[in-house]
Formats: sequence, C-alpha cells, structure tokens
Amino acid sequence: MTSAASKFAWSSRVRLVAAAQGLVKASQLIMAATLVRVLKHEDWSHVALLLSIY
Repeated sequence: MTSAASKFAWSSRVRLVAAAQGLVKASQLIMAATLVRVLKHEDWSHVALLLSIY
C-alpha cells in the first residue's frame, strides 16, 4: 500500500468511528429527554440518581 492509500484508509476509519460515537451520544440524549418527559418529578429524581451512579 502506498502512504496516500494508507492515509485514506485511516481517515475513513476515523470518520466512521466519530460518526458511530455521535450516533451513540444522540441516542443517549434522546433517551434522557424521553425519560424527562414521561416520568413524574419524584420518579425522575430516582432515575437521575441511578444514572449518575452508572
């Protein structure tokens, strides 16, 4: 492999990993926003405590 081809392979892998991490973070935020909307205040306090420990 030439160095240009090797550099391209690394950059595409880095983009793929960054996109995957962004998707995971977005799903976590959507899940948290959904929990905030659905749960009562008292229940949310307990869930927030458990999530902070996790």
